[in-house]
Amino acid sequence: MKKILYVFVMFAITLTSCEDFLDVKPKGKLIPNTVSDYDKLMISDDAVKWNFLDNNTGSLIPNLTDDVKMTPAVEESFANSYNLDRFRAYKYEQAYVDKNTSSYMWDKGYANILAFNTIINKTNEVAVSDADKLLAKKIISQAKVGRAWIYFNFANIYGPVFDPNGKNDGKTIPLVLDHDIDNPIPDLSSVNDIYDFLTKDLRSEISNLPVNVKDPFRASRKAGSALLAQIYLFKQQYDSVAYYADKAWAGEEFLYDYNTFEKDPVSNEVSGLVTNATQKENLFYRQTARNVSTGMGYVSDELVNLYDENDLRFKYFISKRSGKGDDVEYQQDYDKNNFAKTVGFSHPEVLLLRAEAYARLNRRQDAIDALNILKKNRYETGTEAWELGDKTQDDVIELVLNERRKELAFLTNKRFLDLKRFSVEVGKPWSKQKVVHMIGEDKYEGDIATKFQVEISPEVLEMNPHW
Repeated sequence: MKKILYVFVMFAITLTSCEDFLDVKPKGKLIPNTVSDYDKLMISDDAVKWNFLDNNTGSLIPNLTDDVKMTPAVEESFANSYNLDRFRAYKYEQAYVDKNTSSYMWDKGYANILAFNTIINKTNEVAVSDADKLLAKKIISQAKVGRAWIYFNFANIYGPVFDPNGKNDGKTIPLVLDHDIDNPIPDLSSVNDIYDFLTKDLRSEISNLPVNVKDPFRASRKAGSALLAQIYLFKQQYDSVAYYADKAWAGEEFLYDYNTFEKDPVSNEVSGLVTNATQKENLFYRQTARNVSTGMGYVSDELVNLYDENDLRFKYFISKRSGKGDDVEYQQDYDKNNFAKTVGFSHPEVLLLRAEAYARLNRRQDAIDALNILKKNRYETGTEAWELGDKTQDDVIELVLNERRKELAFLTNKRFLDLKRFSVEVGKPWSKQKVVHMIGEDKYEGDIATKFQVEISPEVLEMNPHW
């Protein structure tokens, strides 16, 4: 049997209209023959929508965090669920993905990587005119951002915790750069090798990215800078985080002032939202998992207790209501209100990247100033701004990280990735080495070093015995 990586491969890419991504409908299939055709592959349904999800647009990843909780009634409901991997993740029962099936997350991820590799390696072949060549250069740089974003997340989902003080030579996933599946599949790469490749590849392309894009499905120069800032954040190279986060920041006008929203007390519906993926806070849009803490679980007590009473994120998007069985629990209402938040990058996240970099560099006042921009837009008008006062560096870092946790709650991988990077900061107030989950009186403890890692499915391993 040929050693292939993909359970399925698509060269005929389904196209979608991204004018209203929350109502995507197939528009046909495309065999790319022109530079413009390759440009359209950038916003295929698979590339934008299907990242790190299961076949019901949910994900097991959020259940490997401290933001979600389950009850006996939720446990009972999983008896008839098609997505038992989510439940196994909550109970830390590895392997999370059924050993007898392929992994939807893996299949879609590498199919998307294949599409980006095709754009990167083939677009120049159809570039004839000078205009084509200019467009091809832009498209290739955008495809490299799309590919790098998947590889960064996959390295952390399937790989060990990255330790800036360690060798990080444990093998994780294959770094496939070829578009031809008939060629041999490379060996597994280490997280360190992947990080090094991604930073070099992105730095070489950043100047080719467009300053402005017509929609957030394609990467702009600011989106590429945000991705570089994130990678350097995990490497704890905070000077570089600050450098690239500053380049990615677009200004306060790209934030929504939540004080302009209103919530119906009966329906919990929020008015004032722009409910499509092109809403102004999205810098680089990739659809986040659905049904996180709704239906299949609830908002954890720890996260609920983190919100202040005048925090509008809680007021508008978390409510206590009926759940499974007789449950009355806190649930998130982002899904209910179709608020198209992104697991890619948002402008609020860029602001928080800047704030964390400043705090880590002991530029405490700069960090507080950045946080107060967010506070102005997320807390009730009249709430006092934060002041530095006698706050230590750790105090400011913890304040930033608490705001990051609340702002990025329920966005598929965000908290999962943060818990992994925090776990190596032993002794810090924000660091955890394990996460405890409860179902009634039953306790499940998950060591981040061993349980916060998804296994490559046996089906893929059988196809690649050299791994």
